[in-house]
Amino acid sequence: MGKRFGKSAKSYARNLGIHLRRVVTRQESPGEALTEVSRDSKKLGHALKKGRTKHYRSRAVDFAKRGREAYNAKDYASAAKLFRRAVRADEGYGLARLYLGNALYKLDSLREAMMAWEAAIEFDPGSDAAAKARRRLQHVGDKRLKVLERLQDRNREDQDIVQAGTGDG
Repeated sequence: MGKRFGKSAKSYARNLGIHLRRVVTRQESPGEALTEVSRDSKKLGHALKKGRTKHYRSRAVDFAKRGREAYNAKDYASAAKLFRRAVRADEGYGLARLYLGNALYKLDSLREAMMAWEAAIEFDPGSDAAAKARRRLQHVGDKRLKVLERLQDRNREDQDIVQAGTGDG
């Protein structure tokens, strides 16, 4: 473990003790303490990931590169497998999650694709991959709205036909 993680772990332990004392002395509600401890836990997790990321990123990049080659060859199933391996190698690699979503979309796995894009945004929010994932989600949402509008129009047309037919009888 790196120095950064060690410092974060000490800070986490100290803050946990502080919040516990505040709850016992009724200076803080259990809910407030839990919120703060949860926030500290996330910070500790990020410190741990940063230490691991440097080591695993090169493997993830290699898997993603091979996945892009498969994707460009229109072998979307192989591409999805390789992008999943990239994500397993480095959970914080937003680009691999974006590409995974793209491959799943091509495989007509819309729900999984959307989850991959949402994860790209969650794990790497300020990145270009997150911005592209947001655009992909917006595009899919727009397409769904258009389909819904067409279905509603057809439903209205069908209702008009039924009403016209019952009026003739």
